Amino acid sequence: RLSWARTFGANTYVLQAGTAAGQSNVFNGTVGGAPEVAFALAGVPPGIYFVRVVAVGRCGSSTPSTEVVLT
Repeated sequence: RLSWARTFGANTYVLQAGTAAGQSNVFNGTVGGAPEVAFALAGVPPGIYFVRVVAVGRCGSSTPSTEVVLT
């Protein structure tokens, strides 16, 4: 389960996850809308994942959040 801080003006969030820094080869999709700021996925295989979140609102998309490494 992942969660993040709510961003003012965001209508939805895009989660990007990859097997190396800056990649989104594992997951790249919409994972919630205001006020939801969490995402859970069962059955993720063991490994190292690089994850970031992009907020999307009326004015467009934010830059990606700071990347977090999950093991």
